[in-house]
Amino acid sequence: MFYRQFGLSPITWVAGIVAILSCSSANGTTVITQDLKAIVQQADIIADVTVTNSNPYWVSPGGPRAIHTRVTFQVNRTIKGPASSTLVLSFLGGEVNGVGLKITGMPQFSVGERYILFSYSPDKNMVSPVLGFDQGALRVIHDTESNVDRVYRYWGEPVSESHSFTNRVQVTSATATREYLRTADTLDQFVARLATMIGSH
Repeated sequence: MFYRQFGLSPITWVAGIVAILSCSSANGTTVITQDLKAIVQQADIIADVTVTNSNPYWVSPGGPRAIHTRVTFQVNRTIKGPASSTLVLSFLGGEVNGVGLKITGMPQFSVGERYILFSYSPDKNMVSPVLGFDQGALRVIHDTESNVDRVYRYWGEPVSESHSFTNRVQVTSATATREYLRTADTLDQFVARLATMIGSH
């Protein structure tokens, strides 16, 4: 579903970002856009994670049945919140035996993908435990040429102080040049920025 980029050549690295973007919906659910500092403050958990399992299932919470998807993440690093080796979150939507429910703007997770997640506590009953739907799911993509991990919005826009966190700039094959994509913060730069924000609370 989504293109997974690991250990590819620099040219394929750019193509991988573009392929991810082309799968992302341009018509997202209307969500109040917040800046990075506000999301950091509201999140119960901020973590560097890798998707290890995605399991859709039926639930009947005292009413009509609905499909949810339980996603299991390996926690590579906890940035805010209780430390744990795994994080399990449940999202409204998914597909079971050919019956599907899709929530526009809800991030879709595939095994092997890596993210920085801004999440509410798993014990809170939410349509999406990730803040702002796809706004709180930042992709971590490896830049093989520089041999560093870089951080991007769910829809592919680079994350850096020069890119406003409240904007939603769609990236196309024409604009996703290597130079543009490499304006993204490295993972270490971004985590350091988050640590400063958390420490200033």
